[in-house]
Amino acid sequence: MKPKGRYNVAVARRHGVSVHRGLIRKALRISMHLRRNRRTARNGSQTFRYFQQLLSLARPSRHVSIFFAEYQSIRLATALVIYFGPRATYFFGGSRDIHRHVMAPYLLHFEIMRKAKSLGHSCYDLWGIAPANDPEHSLE
Repeated sequence: MKPKGRYNVAVARRHGVSVHRGLIRKALRISMHLRRNRRTARNGSQTFRYFQQLLSLARPSRHVSIFFAEYQSIRLATALVIYFGPRATYFFGGSRDIHRHVMAPYLLHFEIMRKAKSLGHSCYDLWGIAPANDPEHSLE
């Protein structure tokens, strides 16, 4: 993590941002709400049914988690993480435009990395980084 990223994690902690893993069924509805009412949503705009099917495939083997970052009891960011082999992948997520100064997404991803490491995963894949040499890429 670059120094600015570490700084933003510390900013989020100073502001009292907290990160929680959600119960899958309830968290999915909240996550979809955040994705619809967001300024930033990552990796497409799939339907609720799509996520239900995805979770039904991943859940029996505990290969999926949904995380939230909260500030003053307001959920500001969400991330759906899929675990496979040595890798934890940020599969879908979104964040709200309010309270941007508290840097909630930075702490969210930092805590996901910590959780993945504690589960024995050695890589956190942000899945969706555009190639550096392609400014017209859809993820730019």
